[in-house]
Amino acid sequence: MRLLLWGKGSAKWDRISAGLEKLALGCFTAGLVIYIGKLQIVDGQVRSAFYDMPVSFLLFAWSLSAASVATEIAYNNHSTSIFSSFWTALSLTVSPSAAAKFQQVFTYDLEWLSFHRLCFLLGYAFCLLALPLVMLFLMTMWRARSLPSTETEKTKKRLWQLDRMAYRMILWALPLLTAGIITEALVMMEMNRIPLPMELISEKQETLLAIAAWIICGLYLHARLFWGWKYLRASTLYLTGLTVLLVGHMTHGIFRHH
Repeated sequence: MRLLLWGKGSAKWDRISAGLEKLALGCFTAGLVIYIGKLQIVDGQVRSAFYDMPVSFLLFAWSLSAASVATEIAYNNHSTSIFSSFWTALSLTVSPSAAAKFQQVFTYDLEWLSFHRLCFLLGYAFCLLALPLVMLFLMTMWRARSLPSTETEKTKKRLWQLDRMAYRMILWALPLLTAGIITEALVMMEMNRIPLPMELISEKQETLLAIAAWIICGLYLHARLFWGWKYLRASTLYLTGLTVLLVGHMTHGIFRHH
């Protein structure tokens, strides 16, 4: 419905779409709780007898939907709904045989059900939701080159809205990642299991990813607040950081998997 209504500006159908998305998120949440309740622990990993998809993948799809709905309520953000809905649909329709391909990024680790990992997933969700906003910003800026002068003010307002919303996504991501990192550090200290730097690189891939994402989000916000980087500079910095983060994580996962 969002795709069919793209660019038409129908307030009535936007409200209907938003209501259906909230209803779908509620159903997804209830189904996910039931699914988690039926998971089995096999060799220290959580598995399902009915649908063998990494639980972290399902939780990440839920996190994207929850983050999108939260920003829609808080900021009237409708630009990320299609992106988050795509992930939800993918998580519910991908075949179990394809689950092995996601092990390079998502795992069956039991710790994904802990508080600090959920903080990580929500932080990743907000960080990734900035991607469609940045892409829309770049598309709008490119199209503005051929627009008549009468459309200039309208385009500038749209560019400001997209840039501002992407900034808000990163602003939500940083404290969530911070809470997750601090919580995990406290748990490790209590259990006397503080990893050495080489152990962090070789065995704590998820923690390393969270730290890298935290650094990138912090750099983005620092550049924006103290160096005045906005619009194209901020978008370029975000895309560069996200690319480095994803390529590094997937490459590390491939080597570890083999």
